Amino acid sequence: GAARRWIETVRPTRVCTTILDTATRQTTELVENAGPLTDSELQQFAAAFAELAATARLAVLTGSLTEGAPSTFVRDLAAPAPCPVLLDIRGPELLAALTCRPLLVKPNRQELAATLGRDLRDDEHLHAAMHELNERGAQWVVITSGAAPAWASSQGRLYRFATQPVDVQNPIGSGDCLMAGLAWGLLEGMEPPAAICLGIAAAAENVTRLLPADVDVPRVLRRRASVTYAAV
Repeated sequence: GAARRWIETVRPTRVCTTILDTATRQTTELVENAGPLTDSELQQFAAAFAELAATARLAVLTGSLTEGAPSTFVRDLAAPAPCPVLLDIRGPELLAALTCRPLLVKPNRQELAATLGRDLRDDEHLHAAMHELNERGAQWVVITSGAAPAWASSQGRLYRFATQPVDVQNPIGSGDCLMAGLAWGLLEGMEPPAAICLGIAAAAENVTRLLPADVDVPRVLRRRASVTYAAV
């Protein structure tokens, strides 16, 4: 039931094949690299985004750029947006977009290490990297690492988030569900730490389902009670 705006492209921009082995509970995702888009297609996308962002309460930009797209593409989308922007991106495009002071950025731990080009072998190095993103412009930084506790930082403060173990069926799409739950919480008026808890509950619910993002909202809300956080 979500409204959507499609931009027709000559080449497919996202082709994923997920293989689920029910005997071993192994999940394999085959992601084909996206081919380049034309300048016209990129301009059409930017124009559509600007039109929708003009009346939006919140914007979420997530995923990877197509081959040949400038690393400043996300920044150029986010900078003029009149609403708060959440980013689930990585690499040069994340670093470029920090100058527009996004409300929140959410790479995972591995993506953050690759973005900054250094090993985040322990929590001390992780926290230093998170604070660096804050200093570069991110108002909130959220870092996930699978089933391990998530971390958030803002204005020199650190928060640790934990939830109860779940029966994993398929982890694909959990990052997207986390961002969706987080955005939902913010739109409901929650402070960022509480919204992050709702996002983590959505991600935890997602991994228990066979199909990605096939989550049950009442179950997400009940699971929210099992997510805890503390300033450290």
